[in-house]
Amino acid sequence: MSLDASHCGFGDRLTPRYGPELRVLIVGGGVTGLTLAALLEQRGFSPTVVERRIGYDHADCVLGLWPAGSRVLKGIGLFRAFLNIGLECARYTVANTAGAVLHSYSLEPLAERYGPLVNVFRPDLIALLQGAIASNRLRLGVKLRDIAETSAGVVALFDDGTNDTFDLIVACDGLRSGIRRLAFGEDPRPQAGMMGWGISCPVSFVPPREITEYWGERKFFGIYPARDRLYAFAGVRADVPSSGPRSDHADWRIARLRGEFQQFGGLVPWVLGQLEEDRVFHRDYFGLRMDTWHRGRVVLVGHAAHAVLGTGGLGTSLAMESAAVFADELCRADSSRIALAFEQYTARRRARVDHVLSWSRRLGRFMFTGNRFVARLRDGAVHLTADERLLVGVERVLSEPL
Repeated sequence: MSLDASHCGFGDRLTPRYGPELRVLIVGGGVTGLTLAALLEQRGFSPTVVERRIGYDHADCVLGLWPAGSRVLKGIGLFRAFLNIGLECARYTVANTAGAVLHSYSLEPLAERYGPLVNVFRPDLIALLQGAIASNRLRLGVKLRDIAETSAGVVALFDDGTNDTFDLIVACDGLRSGIRRLAFGEDPRPQAGMMGWGISCPVSFVPPREITEYWGERKFFGIYPARDRLYAFAGVRADVPSSGPRSDHADWRIARLRGEFQQFGGLVPWVLGQLEEDRVFHRDYFGLRMDTWHRGRVVLVGHAAHAVLGTGGLGTSLAMESAAVFADELCRADSSRIALAFEQYTARRRARVDHVLSWSRRLGRFMFTGNRFVARLRDGAVHLTADERLLVGVERVLSEPL
């Protein structure tokens, strides 16, 4: 990769391109990239989206979208269809490791004021977003191999041997962004996070519209219902990513999962008894905060710039918000002043993102306390805390402007 600082200015100022004329490459065909593409196409742009995977079978998880993110779908005209594929959650319940309920919080007050928390099967949301863009916009199974800045724009070299020139490249390729590595060099040091297991459960049992999380010492186990399916997620606090050949082996992943949560009660034993190799995936989840979100003609949007530890359920919503704000700023840009659009986007998002990241870290420390005595104090506090006190952090996030 070559980013020549002398060529980061920005094309032929005599004939700048703007609006629909801008040549936009979006790298990453997940929720963030497709949301951005749909928003831009709605405004007359013709973005190109490349996704290195051929399909989305690897991502059969359930996402929780707070109205902070789902309201973006209203702007694309997809909100009603979204409600038809999602499940509105009515309650959030916290239990201890034995399965005893510490507190069950109603989500109705938040839903009445801001909108519902909706759990949705990720492939269903992907399909919905794909339907909002022209089929020729999305190139599956294509990986961006290298980039090079020139006076005419940024040249993208793909692994299929093709190349093209764009006015800007938007990295929507997630926490482990390859484009961030090309543009910024080494990946930043991740913040403390967790080792996680996602579990697709049999549909023989679908609980009510209630999220249930079992909190232990340095770990938690969550049950997340969606429409016609049940999903579980287990997390264990980790300061560094897991490594070694065993971490990639299915038998090791399942054995480690069972070992970590064998003492848990409630619905956890039932879930652990239903484990199948092809229904369990393992991944490390770490928070990420980039100090700089753009370099040259490359800009980071969503998890490539800011990754929220998955204890607050706000990561996807926050990424969709960032996509909406960036689309808004790009509408006022031209090819000679792309850097200004990047700066305005960063200025609008930085304070809100920093607040959510800080809130997520505080919640993570509260959930993942590693001391048995402190964990008992935490459980007692949850038991005694009124609904309004626990949800005040979420309400502040929902009430803030984008």
